[in-house]
Amino acid sequence: MKVITVVLLCLTALAVPALDQGAALPELNTVTWVNGAAPALDRRPTLVLLFSTTSPGSKDTLIAAGKVARRHHSQMLALSADAVDGLKRFIDPIGIEVYFPVGAVSPELHAALSAGLRGLPHCFLITTAGTVHWQGHPQMAEKALSSYQP
Repeated sequence: MKVITVVLLCLTALAVPALDQGAALPELNTVTWVNGAAPALDRRPTLVLLFSTTSPGSKDTLIAAGKVARRHHSQMLALSADAVDGLKRFIDPIGIEVYFPVGAVSPELHAALSAGLRGLPHCFLITTAGTVHWQGHPQMAEKALSSYQP
């Protein structure tokens, strides 16, 4: 069954355009929030981290991206295609350092968010208008937020 899911996810990703600068962030209404709730994206710039619990350094990446967002008075949310139970087990031990919403996304939403990406983790800086201002590796988020002018 997993093979079929992966193939379907790959085929779906081919039909979905990449989230380049100016593209609208897909609706997040299918996200199952395991930590917090969906923030209003029209108030402040939002750093969206797409990650996998199985990627090396995922916990450190979550914490570091949250600190970057906080320093720049931006919102932060993290999204993963991992199962809800596994995501909860991953987030719970981290505790208060993950102060931002974390959610499990459907295969379709994951395909829309990850279209054209080479790997995870990956960040998007979303404007208050709901469009992508920047995308790249989380280590570059500090620079993107520093140069962002709404």
